[in-house]
Amino acid sequence: MEKAMIRKNHTLPIRAILFDKDDTLIDLQAFWRKPVEKMALQIVHEVGVRDKEAVIRAIIYAAGFQGDLLMEQSPIVSGTNADVVDAWIDVLSGGHIYIRHDVRGRWIRDLEAFCLREGEVVATGNFEILFPILKEKGIHLGIATSDSYELTFYCLKKLGIEKYFDCILTADTVMRPKPCPDMAEQFSVQIGIPCDAIAMVGDSLNDMRFAKNSHMIGIYYQRQITSPIPKEADSTIHHLEELIELVM
Repeated sequence: MEKAMIRKNHTLPIRAILFDKDDTLIDLQAFWRKPVEKMALQIVHEVGVRDKEAVIRAIIYAAGFQGDLLMEQSPIVSGTNADVVDAWIDVLSGGHIYIRHDVRGRWIRDLEAFCLREGEVVATGNFEILFPILKEKGIHLGIATSDSYELTFYCLKKLGIEKYFDCILTADTVMRPKPCPDMAEQFSVQIGIPCDAIAMVGDSLNDMRFAKNSHMIGIYYQRQITSPIPKEADSTIHHLEELIELVM
């Protein structure tokens, strides 16, 4: 395998790393496909539509799935669970399907429950090698995700890597989620390291905007070679293990 090129546009040494979760540490499609399908079935049963198959397809598409592929910058890729549910409410309302005003909060909770029961947690790298080496080098590690704390901790525990992280920051533990700088600032204060010595590793434009807004080093995890590299990224990797080189 040809070694991926790493662009080093930053000058300060990396002393800490924040990781996105979905499609950075876990395979996003594997985790979200079944929960979204289950929610689509529940929703069409609740709202009582005639053309159930068409509405199911519309709900799955609104979440971010186009067939078996996840669309870039869709609610699942870069949004919160609330953003996913809001996308469903928008598409249903746009189709003149009546939605009760009190369903939003319940659907958010139901979606999380389906994720805990149905989501398949698949690692995106060799974490048994990566995280022990980073910790041995004195690198502080954290999570910055748009998901909830319960789901995030569940995924980390399933992978057996929760012990490596100094801080787990999620959309329901801060006032403003990514790309606002709240998570980075909280992580910086907790570990006593300035943001410009912290790297943000993520797979989306939203992650790189978060890094830029927070004055962190943006490391874009380009799992698919065809994905465009955001101009906000300082470095690009194709395998998480390449982070070992960046902190040497």
